[in-house]
Amino acid sequence: MTAQSAPVAARPLGEPIRGQGYWRQGFARFRRNPLGVTFATVVLFLALLALAAPLVSRYVTHIDPTQQDLTVIFGPLGTKGHLLGTDELGRDVFTRLIWGSRVSLGVGFLTVTLYLLIGGTVGLVAGFYGGIVGELLMRLVDTILAIPVIFLLILVTSVLPIHIGPLHIEHDAVSISIVIAITSWGGVARLVRAEVLSIKSREFITATRSIGATGTRIIVRHLLPNVLPVIIVTGSLGLGQIILVEAALDFIGLGVRPPTPTWGNMLFNSQSYFYHSTSLVTLPGLCILVAVLAANIVGNAVRDAFDPRLR
Repeated sequence: MTAQSAPVAARPLGEPIRGQGYWRQGFARFRRNPLGVTFATVVLFLALLALAAPLVSRYVTHIDPTQQDLTVIFGPLGTKGHLLGTDELGRDVFTRLIWGSRVSLGVGFLTVTLYLLIGGTVGLVAGFYGGIVGELLMRLVDTILAIPVIFLLILVTSVLPIHIGPLHIEHDAVSISIVIAITSWGGVARLVRAEVLSIKSREFITATRSIGATGTRIIVRHLLPNVLPVIIVTGSLGLGQIILVEAALDFIGLGVRPPTPTWGNMLFNSQSYFYHSTSLVTLPGLCILVAVLAANIVGNAVRDAFDPRLR
């Protein structure tokens, strides 16, 4: 008679398995964070809604974001044909919010991509080569970090043309993304350089050098994969901040200008009409709040799941 084997305890859903790769373990840890998964769904929904803005305008609301109807100005919520009412020029608020998300979220994702590319490249080169090249690059980083961001933004926006024309949203988003990225990559470069300095002294890098690998190959094939988690965590944490910066630039008149709708300039334009319609202020403000809150919570969840320094 054979002895019965001891029952195997069930593994909780999403718990990392010993022996799994780094990325699989990271995604398993992320799935165990219900708050992170919930708000990641919110960010994904907002991104898909922003991409579908032209379709929503054409097939759902049947209204362009700049289309005016002076017979229904300050229409309340639920006005016939205008789900979220109208503004001071009779423009549909719902349509403008959808198109505004196209700018605000587009600038957020594009800016994060740009400043990660710039800062990551500078950090990799400065950390790996060191010497005079590294010192010059890091002094440039120190200069950028020493100047208050708002002054850098004012300087760069006065040099680069931001407004291209009515509803040239793709061009506007690229322009404002370049402006914010130029002033925001210093912190990424410093983080990446510190990680490279830690990794390049390890045995596998020494072994790679000993077999004659070039500097470019070491950076691309060995250093970059090892600093990628830090870069991803930094980008995820920065998304909410970039959305807020873009909205602030629009609010003070340094970002995308009307008639192109963004959450920031909608909030700025509506402050004079608060007593006519409170929803003109609360709706774009609520959109900014939800987007920034969701992005920050997702960023914290990604940090907890993927940051190698927390393992």
